[in-house]
Amino acid sequence: MAILFLLFLVGARLAVPNRTVIPYLYPLPALGLLITTLFGVEIGFVLSLVSCVLAAYGLPNTLDLTPYYLLASLCGIVVLGEARRVSAFARAGGAIAGAGIAMILAYRLPFTTMDWMGIATLIGAAAFNGVASASITLLLQFF
Repeated sequence: MAILFLLFLVGARLAVPNRTVIPYLYPLPALGLLITTLFGVEIGFVLSLVSCVLAAYGLPNTLDLTPYYLLASLCGIVVLGEARRVSAFARAGGAIAGAGIAMILAYRLPFTTMDWMGIATLIGAAAFNGVASASITLLLQFF
């Protein structure tokens, strides 16, 4: 569990700083989903909370990345549940994508002046994040 936590956290700290789209592409919710499938929902919640706060800590866009990662992770964990079927992972990926898109729209539309191409790029990144998180979790749980 510690190795998984450190791998995802180091990956986030290396990939996220000083980038515009990559923070929204990084599949940090996969850690919460993987811990949930292996050890249970409660541990998944706690480690997701800690990893989301630490991944965005000290960055210039901390105030929009932390809720983005946290809400996406927690929605994915709630939807995943006990993960008895592969369709649960597809639903969790959809929930992660939906929560990510909602957070992007909530934080970007009212407060920044972005063009529609920028918004569409970030929405696509959030959708990729959901699919990638569910796929990585499904693959890594067998290892």
